[in-house]
Amino acid sequence: MHLEPIISIFSDEIFKLVSDNSEHIYKNETLRPSVTFWDSSKVELSRPVLTHRLPTPDEVYQKISEEVKRIDESKEIKEISYYYWTPGSYMPWQGYDDSISDSLTVYLNSEWKIKDGGILLHASGELVGAIKPHPNLGVFKEVSAKYSTTILGLKAPILRTLEVEFKDLKDDRTESII
Repeated sequence: MHLEPIISIFSDEIFKLVSDNSEHIYKNETLRPSVTFWDSSKVELSRPVLTHRLPTPDEVYQKISEEVKRIDESKEIKEISYYYWTPGSYMPWQGYDDSISDSLTVYLNSEWKIKDGGILLHASGELVGAIKPHPNLGVFKEVSAKYSTTILGLKAPILRTLEVEFKDLKDDRTESII
C-alpha cells in the first residue's frame, strides 16, 4: 500500500471543528505562500498554495492528533498544517526523488466539483488512478507513493486541506521542509 483513501476519516464532530477552524484561519490569519519555502521542483509553474502550520499546544492540533492515533497508533506526528490551494495551483509529481516521510491529506471543503480540478493522481507501474476531493476524505501517502494533483481551475474556489506530516522513524531530522 503506497496510497490509501479513507472515507469519513474523522468523526463528524472533529471534522466540523477542523473545517471551521481552517475557514477561520483563512479569513483571519497571515498565511505563508508555498513559493517561499517549497523546493522549486515542488512548485514548478504552480500558483501559490497558502499554508498555516498549527502550533503544537493548540486544542485543534491535539484533537487531530488523537484522531490520527485512533486510526494508526504507529504514526508519530511531525507537524500539522492547513493548505489553501488557490486557482492555478497544483502539486507536480512527487515520490520520484528524496521524499521526506509518510503523510496524510484530509479534504475540508463541504463540496467539490470535478471540473474545478485538484484531483489527486497516483501512479502504480504503468497505471494512473484518480481521487476526487470529498469532504472528510483522508488519503494516507507512504513515502514511496507517486502522486500529483491536477491544476485548480481559474474559477475554482479555494481547496482547503489538512496536511499531516509524520516523523520518519529512520530519520532524526528535526526541521521540516514544508
